[in-house]
Amino acid sequence: VSVGDATGKQLILNYCFSHKDTSLLLCPSTYATLINHCGKKVTGSGTCDDRGPNAEIRWSGSWDPSTSKWLKMSMEEIIEYTHQRNRGLSFDIIATRDILPGEEVFIDYGSEWEDAWETHLSTWQPPKEGSGFESFSSVVDMNKEEFIPRTKEELEQNPYGKNILTLCYYYEEDEEEYDYNEIDYLDSTPLEQLIRDFTYVWTKEYSTGEHLRRCEVISRDEESSTFLIRLLGPGSITCEDEIKYDSNIHEPVFLDYFPRDHIYFVSETYKSDQHLPNAFRHHIGLRDNMLPDQWRNIA
Repeated sequence: VSVGDATGKQLILNYCFSHKDTSLLLCPSTYATLINHCGKKVTGSGTCDDRGPNAEIRWSGSWDPSTSKWLKMSMEEIIEYTHQRNRGLSFDIIATRDILPGEEVFIDYGSEWEDAWETHLSTWQPPKEGSGFESFSSVVDMNKEEFIPRTKEELEQNPYGKNILTLCYYYEEDEEEYDYNEIDYLDSTPLEQLIRDFTYVWTKEYSTGEHLRRCEVISRDEESSTFLIRLLGPGSITCEDEIKYDSNIHEPVFLDYFPRDHIYFVSETYKSDQHLPNAFRHHIGLRDNMLPDQWRNIA
């Protein structure tokens, strides 16, 4: 893909290594990419103190002989090898001073990364109107036990952010066969006849992602801290708004005495905070002495 075709930068970029003088991006497949930054401009923040980082990355030595071979390759040879799905290039995380038990391991992401981070902090602005993110709610906050899900009526006055989908854990052991037209059925049937006691259809062993279904909260019982909910569609969070009920159930489903911990909030596809148009994206820096001359293809 040419640079002109790029439409954005993915979150994975923050966990990959590169250098300003090369187009090569190295994305390790281990948890070592989760090691946090501690550099010259960061002192006294968290557990990173004025001693700076206590480790650094280095190219692996004798235990992985393929690394030395790859370090001699040209960019063209690397492209050919990766297309053939050959592996190579390994990092070691080397302590640069004594690390005490329980002490966090840090590496230095480089001055370029620090400059980019400081620029991001000083220039960040909330999403603009029309960006698709101007109405945003945090699923982390909403999934906390103390957050009270709003009823359908309450949402008319105080809606969630446009990124939010409400899901409920649901499983029914024995499917019943119905062939109702939903609109006619709801118009002609008293709500009391549609409601099922939640305990009738719930079995704890099925509390998995595949049994998450779109739902809405109809009412809340303050005394029991439970809810009357209505299922709207299948477990897939990509279903369209016009899907009103699960085709495998064949009837509108209302569940009473539904517990709070089985109501779950997620972000719509591509609407989480990692997709914000101004989210921070920058690779971890390789030190100058780690970059072979033949990889320097950016003037």
